[in-house]
Amino acid sequence: MPLSLGDEGHNDPVLVARVNPRPLLDSVIDGRIRGNHNLEISDGTLTFLKLGVVAGKPRYWEEQLARFANRYWQVRIWPTGGLVATRMARLDTWILIGGICASCLITLVVYLTLRIRARHLRQVEAHMAALEWLNQISSAISGKLGSGRERIIA
Repeated sequence: MPLSLGDEGHNDPVLVARVNPRPLLDSVIDGRIRGNHNLEISDGTLTFLKLGVVAGKPRYWEEQLARFANRYWQVRIWPTGGLVATRMARLDTWILIGGICASCLITLVVYLTLRIRARHLRQVEAHMAALEWLNQISSAISGKLGSGRERIIA
């Protein structure tokens, strides 16, 4: 890999070096991360390091640019298939629990709504009966008062 010793764009001397990041990364990266994630370091065209099983292009990954010796390296990390499978294995249980809770809440809301509507209907029926009774009393009183006026005036 050619590394420039000065600013880019000048005809300064160039150092050709071979960089092996594996020993450094093996000592820096935790074993749990190495076992559960794949890592790839490249400069865009040339891949320097692949840790883990790289089978095809990953669907989800995290990518960062790291500057080293006047160059930008792409550090890409993504979970292994085993890690995704173990996380997804627990997901169906949580979906089931969430679905049961949601269906219970919906059932409770529908039940309470029906009870409130039934109570409201009974109250409306009671009010209508009271209004009919008041209408009958009013008609009777009007009838008695009306018949008395006619006798007085006539």
